[in-house]
Amino acid sequence: MEKVKFDIPEAFEPILEKARYKVFYGGRGSGKSWTIAQFLVMQAYKNKKTRILCTREIMNSIKESVHKLIADTIERVGLGKYFKITHNSITCMNGSEFIFMGLLRNVDQIKSTEGIDYCWVSEAHNVSDESWEILLPTIRKEGSEILIDFNPKYQDAPTYQRWVENPPEDAISKLVNYTDNPDFPEVLRIEMEHDKKKDRLLYEQKWLGKPIGIGGKVWPQFDPEHHVKQISMEEIAKKGDVVMAMDPHSHFYPACLWMALMPINERRNYPEDYYLHVYAEWPTLDELSAPYHEQRKKLTYTGDLSDIAREIYARDGYGVKIRARAIDPRFAKGSGGWNWSTSTQGIVGEFAKKANGGLSFTLPFEKDLDVQRPVLQKFMDWNKLAPISTMNMPRFSVDPSCHNLILSLKNHRLEEDPHRTGELKEKESEKYKDFSDCLRIGSALYKGYTSPQPKPKSRSYQGQRSVFG
Repeated sequence: MEKVKFDIPEAFEPILEKARYKVFYGGRGSGKSWTIAQFLVMQAYKNKKTRILCTREIMNSIKESVHKLIADTIERVGLGKYFKITHNSITCMNGSEFIFMGLLRNVDQIKSTEGIDYCWVSEAHNVSDESWEILLPTIRKEGSEILIDFNPKYQDAPTYQRWVENPPEDAISKLVNYTDNPDFPEVLRIEMEHDKKKDRLLYEQKWLGKPIGIGGKVWPQFDPEHHVKQISMEEIAKKGDVVMAMDPHSHFYPACLWMALMPINERRNYPEDYYLHVYAEWPTLDELSAPYHEQRKKLTYTGDLSDIAREIYARDGYGVKIRARAIDPRFAKGSGGWNWSTSTQGIVGEFAKKANGGLSFTLPFEKDLDVQRPVLQKFMDWNKLAPISTMNMPRFSVDPSCHNLILSLKNHRLEEDPHRTGELKEKESEKYKDFSDCLRIGSALYKGYTSPQPKPKSRSYQGQRSVFG
C-alpha cells in the first residue's frame, strides 16, 4: 500500500475522532464536502471491504449525488489506479465500495441496506424528520459512523433542530465557515465580499451559516401529530359543507383538493365555530410516483378535460354533495392538455360542456385568496400549553392519504425576494406551493359563510361525543 498524504484542515480534525455522528455545518466555501469526501476515500483505501453509503434527501439521478466529487477526490490524491469508477458506482481493489442512494423515494432499499460502515448525508438541510427516522436505525453495524454536512437555512428545520440545537450525546457538531478553509478560492471570495457589502442578512446566512429565524414556514402551526387524521365519509356527508378546489397548470396535472366545513356547536359563527377537514386530493403521490412539486413541470397530462372530470367525480365521495367548485382566478394559461383554452374563463366554459364532464367552477375574488392564510392558520392553531379538549383543539385536519398537501403544509417556506430593497422582505417559495395555494382557493369559498339553521337533535344523538373533540 502506498503512503498517501491526506490533508485534513485544522478545523475539521474532529472528523478523525471516534463518534457515532460527525456533523459539520456552516456557510459556503468552508470545504465541508471536500473534507468529508477525502476522509471517506481514505477509509475506503486503508480498510478492506468498507461499505460507504452516500445519500441525500432527493436524488433523481447519479448526477445529483456526490459520485463526481468522490471520483475527483480519488484522482486528486493519486489513488486512481486502486479504484474502479463507472458512471454509477465506485469500488476499490480491496473490496471497499461506495453506494449512492436518495432517501425520499427509496424507503425499502434504505431499510434493507446492511453492513454500512460509514454513511454520508450530504446537503442535509432539507432532510425531513421522517427520513432521519428511517435512515438512522438502518446504519446499525457496530462502530459505524454517520457523517452529515449542511448549510443551515431555517432555525426550525428538522436537521438544524436535531443536530445543532439538540444533538445526541455521541455527536460531534461543529460550525465551520470559509474562514476555516485555507484553500478558500478567490472566485468565491469575490462573491462573498459582494454579498457582504450588498446584503448583510444574506451574507450571514449564506457565508456564516447563520439560519433565518423561526417563522420561515408558511404554515408554522401545522403539526402532523395533531392535524393528520381520518374522518369517515358518512360523517362528512352528514355534516359537511363540501367544496372542491383546483389550481390548474397548462399542459400538466392540475392540483385538486376536496374539503368539508363542519359545525362544532350551534352558534355557527364563521370561522370560530367550524372545523375544516381536507379528505381527498388529486393527483396523489402514488399516481405521480413522486411528490407533486417535483413532477409538476415534468409529467405532461395526456388526457383531456373529460378525463380530468372523471377523476374529479371519482373523488367527490359516496353520498357527498359538492356545494361548489373553485378554480384559481389568477391563472391565465388554462390547465392540462396542449390544445385547451388559454384563459381561466375559457377553461371554466370548457369544463361546463356536457362532453367535458359538465363541471361547474366558480372563480373566487382574487383579493379573497390573499386573506385565507391567516384564516387557515386560525383553524390550525390551539393553545399548546393547555390540554386538548372540546374548548381547546385544532379545528383543521387532513386525511393521511393527502400526501402532497401534507408535504406542502410541512415544508412550504418563505424565501428572500431578490427584488427587495432595504429591509428583509420575503415571498412564498414556488416549491410546495401548488397544494398550499389550492387549499386557499377552496377556503375562499367559505368567506362570509353562513350555514343553514341546525336541525333539532334527535333523542338518540343527544349526549354523543363529537368526533372533532
